[in-house]
Amino acid sequence: MLSSRWIGGFLLAVLLALACVGLGSWQWDRREQIRAHNAPVLANYDTDPRPVAEVPGATSDERLPTALQWTPVVLRGSYLPQDTVLVRNRTLEGRPGYHVLVPLALDDGRTLLVDRGWLPTGATGAGPDSVPAPPPGEVEVVARLRPPEPDLGRDAPPGQVQTIDLPHIAGMMPGQDLVTGVYGVRAAESPAADPSPVALPRPIVDEGPHLSYSLQWFVFALGVFVGYGVIARRTAHDLRAAESGAPLPQRPSRRRRPSAEDEEDAELDAAEQAATREAQAREAQAHRRSPA
Repeated sequence: MLSSRWIGGFLLAVLLALACVGLGSWQWDRREQIRAHNAPVLANYDTDPRPVAEVPGATSDERLPTALQWTPVVLRGSYLPQDTVLVRNRTLEGRPGYHVLVPLALDDGRTLLVDRGWLPTGATGAGPDSVPAPPPGEVEVVARLRPPEPDLGRDAPPGQVQTIDLPHIAGMMPGQDLVTGVYGVRAAESPAADPSPVALPRPIVDEGPHLSYSLQWFVFALGVFVGYGVIARRTAHDLRAAESGAPLPQRPSRRRRPSAEDEEDAELDAAEQAATREAQAREAQAHRRSPA
């Protein structure tokens, strides 16, 4: 075990085990990231709506804290349809489309952007065929709070944006005091508009296979040392047997399953042997019948 060969083998086993541990830790971190992303959905999505004034930071220009994301709030005010903005490249069930953003002028004088839902791409591909108007006058909206999205630095046609980058959208509405730290995703409206964009579905909170992958990599790391120990034990046993003059143990070899070619060759050999035996039998029978 102290020879250079076995020391090198042990170091190789250590490197393989470290690689497996690293991959297992990476899968574990991926799972923790998904759990952290899903936590606000599980904690807030199905709670009862509260007046927006009771939620700290709900109408602030500071980015919405993670703990408050997806919190349902009640908004009262009037939609400003003339400032409607479309968000490009939004899919729903595999179909391309747009999100419809409409600012809502709140009773306290500020304006909160509301994502009213999804519309499919129209015949021309430049936008939806039509954008349903929001309900006029005073409305009560139940919306779930979301933080702004990052700026991708890509241009979009007039009236459209690539992401829900609230500071950028606020620059498109110079006459409005738009909240830039949070926006809302429509859950309900009163009075309801008909037609209306498709309401956005509940976020998926599946953790994926990362936990099982992580455990598998940790088992592989342990299996490297188990395999090393088994090989070392067998080698030591064979060396002791050789020194004592005893015959080496005969270990059963694994029989390879016959391939299709092997099975075909065996059938041809069997057929050839059967034909040979039949010819020999006919020759013997003819010899017995011949006169002496």
